Amino acid sequence: MNRLIFVVVAVALFGVSSPFASCIAWTTCASSAASRSKIWGSRGGDSSTADVTDVDDKKEQRQQRQRVLVLMDNFCEYHGKYLSERALDVYGVQCVHVLSEYMTEYLKSIHQEGNDEISSLTSIPMPSSPEEVIEWRKHVAEKLDVDVDGTVELKGLICESDPGLDDSERLCVWLNVTNHNGYNEARRNKFLTISTLASKNIPSVQQKLCTTIDEAIEFAISQFSSSMLLPIEKEEVQQQQRLVVVKPIRGCASDDVFLCEDLESIRSAYDIIVGSTVLGSPKKKHDSVLVQEYAIGQEYAIDTVSKNGQLKIAAVWKYDKRPQPPTIRQQQQQKQMAGDNNDDEDSEDDATNGRRRQVYYATKLYDDDDDDDDPLLPIIYQYLDDCLNALDIRWGVTHSEIIITADGPRLVEVNCRQHNMDFVPLTDNAIGYNLYDMLLSAYLGFDDDENESENKNIDDDTAIINEDEQLNWDLIPNYPSIRMNCAMVHLVNNKEGILKRLNEQALYEIQAMDSVWDLEVYRDFLEPGISYIKPTQDIKSDAGWIQMLHPNKEIFERDYQRIIELMPTLFEV
Repeated sequence: MNRLIFVVVAVALFGVSSPFASCIAWTTCASSAASRSKIWGSRGGDSSTADVTDVDDKKEQRQQRQRVLVLMDNFCEYHGKYLSERALDVYGVQCVHVLSEYMTEYLKSIHQEGNDEISSLTSIPMPSSPEEVIEWRKHVAEKLDVDVDGTVELKGLICESDPGLDDSERLCVWLNVTNHNGYNEARRNKFLTISTLASKNIPSVQQKLCTTIDEAIEFAISQFSSSMLLPIEKEEVQQQQRLVVVKPIRGCASDDVFLCEDLESIRSAYDIIVGSTVLGSPKKKHDSVLVQEYAIGQEYAIDTVSKNGQLKIAAVWKYDKRPQPPTIRQQQQQKQMAGDNNDDEDSEDDATNGRRRQVYYATKLYDDDDDDDDPLLPIIYQYLDDCLNALDIRWGVTHSEIIITADGPRLVEVNCRQHNMDFVPLTDNAIGYNLYDMLLSAYLGFDDDENESENKNIDDDTAIINEDEQLNWDLIPNYPSIRMNCAMVHLVNNKEGILKRLNEQALYEIQAMDSVWDLEVYRDFLEPGISYIKPTQDIKSDAGWIQMLHPNKEIFERDYQRIIELMPTLFEV
């Protein structure tokens, strides 16, 4: 696939184009990854007492079958490409690349030549019905050059795109994939997600699915009323609590998600959402809006892998959003009517063109040791485990977002896909392993009845890499320990107009920082006199990104704060 098509496909997959733009003019990359101490090794145990005949039978069965992973909508080189290469190099397992129905139709629609571009891809369209599955599997066997006498076992299906998630679950059922979660719309429909939690007595936000503007306003007023208990002199706190979230039931990347603080903003949000296209279903239009209680607190993103219902957290990320939400202690003080409002250093950024903004400045790897409050990882783990069990998620990856309120965690959403950023170099160095190697271990590592090898490569203190580089699932902790500081910094632009000048001196300074691992400025912000730039509203409208990584907390924070200082100077209009 050529560069242009790759960028266009990225828009359809993630709702963003910038991270995949061909801009390389301002990019820097550190030297090769530092040596990694991973939780590697063969599965432990003594198999000397096993029945020899049984062991031989199992070996013969494994030799006859061909284990395969199915990757859907695999276009990103640091997601699906990395995963497929690791599967082959580490486990000797091939991946078959499949296009969702949505992506197949999308690619057809952007080419006047019809199917020419589709036929040139290494991916193949998914079957359109259960009846086509038998012939489709034969086609897959031919594509993989598998012996006709052998058996293709589809161990798992991993979908890279948001629009393809519905198709991926249907395809898992049709193909009888060995490890899958079945079909459940509640994993994608945001109203059904929270309703499912509530039905199982899992703490969640109040919400209402509204088919009329009157319903939306009525529910919003019921949420606003609780803030009236605050003293009138606490005007800033009151303003912060007089918020509801208005969003579509299906979406990604904060598309059409609005924080509404008055009835007029609710009406505007309602008008924008109703009639808009449902993500992944181009022929469907939203005929309702979801209005939710605004959960006040720090937001976290959690990347997880599940193996037959056993949950393990790969990484917890803490969002630096500005204006910043209050801490737990500040929330508790507010509830007691005795607290001070959280300082807002970025008040000038609160609104642009009349729209309330809460912009991502960074996604930082979270470490309990850095938090003044009580440790959160055990709380996050237990709450998320309850949520995933409620949604019948027993296999594969999830990228979930929760808010820690004064009353405990509240789920924002669950996504049965990877975190859409280049996290592998960050977590490999900061933790020692990454989400994808965990996923391969869950799908392709030794099963409970396949304990063939002795534990020869694990010492008591530190897990080490074995000859096959296969991550040992049993040795992975429920949540990770952090040994380095890392973050993905979002370049925020506050200017609007024709770009006149790029502050190259500031970019050179950022490049030279000890903590900067890699960076990229998107093409639209590199063309003075040509590009018309607009203020950042969300992740999709970032000006670029910076990967930061350093073992020293003071150096890391020093560099981060300096980047924040330089950010407003990068672009001149």
